[in-house]
Formats: sequence, structure tokens, C-alpha cells
Amino acid sequence: MIQDNRPTTLADTVFIFPGQGSQQHGMGKAFYEAWPEMRTAFDSLDGALDSDLYELCFRAGTRELAQPRTAQPTLLTAGYATYRGVVSRFDVEPAFVAGHSLGHFTALTAAGMASPADLVDVVHRRGKFMERAEQVAGPGMMLAVLLADPETVADVCRNRDDVNVALYNGPKQTVISGSISGVKEVRATLSNATTARFRELQVGAAFHSSIMHPPLTLLRGFSKISH
Repeated sequence: MIQDNRPTTLADTVFIFPGQGSQQHGMGKAFYEAWPEMRTAFDSLDGALDSDLYELCFRAGTRELAQPRTAQPTLLTAGYATYRGVVSRFDVEPAFVAGHSLGHFTALTAAGMASPADLVDVVHRRGKFMERAEQVAGPGMMLAVLLADPETVADVCRNRDDVNVALYNGPKQTVISGSISGVKEVRATLSNATTARFRELQVGAAFHSSIMHPPLTLLRGFSKISH
């Protein structure tokens, strides 16, 4: 009798990988120290960049981790390596994988659709391009708008060229992104017109806004060169 050694698929189970803003000092370190499978995956990606991902992920401060060139490769590495630890250690796989924003890249690696080493390099460059775009366009920010109707938030943003709705996270949670002055003015308008609450996201740039259009061109150019 031939034994089936494939991992057990967890029916109707989804692994969702986080995006920027979820990074924190020491993320994944407990798994790194306890699980050899996670450590092997992490170390293989650590060698894919000139940056020391171990130092950045486990020892860097909050401000350094918030920089796109740092946050993106460390989140992908920690997320993917932890995923490899889970599926290897427990011999299971999810039925689906997904991700929030940057987490889409981590999901691609988990699904076997792209090389983890290639993608950690891509997101590292992507972070640099994003930082460069913000230096040209000026500093930006992202703000979670809570307890407000998403359409109301979108209507206020439509009146400006420097603020966009970035994400619809739920029926009463909308994230806006853009210039610092623009986001603050939208916040003031919503404060006067609604009972919304607000939370500034700990990210290093105005992601999912028009400020990020230039990096798209740069990233496409890098993709053509690398192929």
C-alpha cells in the first residue's frame, strides 16, 4: 500500500498575511527560536538581501521598522517563515491564502506562485521606491476612520486631489491616505459632520494613494530589467 505523505489540507481554512503597520520589534522571534523549520526558512531569506534581516526583525526599533524599505522585507520574511514553520511542523496546509496589501506578496510565496527570495528582493526595492516618491511629493500619512459610513468618508475625500480612500476594512472602518495636511483636513471635516473616531496608522508613507503612482513605474522598469 502506497502511503500519501502530502500535508493535510484544512478545508475552508484561510491563512491571511498582514500588511505594513503590523510590524513590531521581535516579531516571530519566539517561533524562530523554537522551530527549526521556521529558522531554516527565515535564514534562507536573510541571505537573499544585503540587509541583515535578523537584526532588523528582532532587534531594530519601532521607528526603523516603520520605514518601507525595512518593513516590507521583514514582514514578508517573518510571515513566510512562520507559515513554513506551521505547515512543516504540523503537517497541514490551508485551503486558501490571502493578504492585506503587502501581505499579498507573502501569500504568493506561501502559495508557491513565486520565489520567496525573489519577492523579498522585490519588496525591498519597492519600499525604496515608495520612500523616494514621498520625498518628491512630500510626507504623507494613513488614517483609519472608525464608526463612520464609508460613503460619507469617500464623499469628503472626493473633494481633494491629495487624499484617497485606501482601504475598506469593514462596514464601519475606512482607511484614508494622502498628504499630511490633506488627511488632517479630511479628519477635521469628518469630526464636525459625524461621530467618527480616528487612529493614525504606524506606516512610513501614504500607501494606496496617488502619491504612490511613481513607484509603480519604477517597479515595472525593474521587473523588465530583471527578466
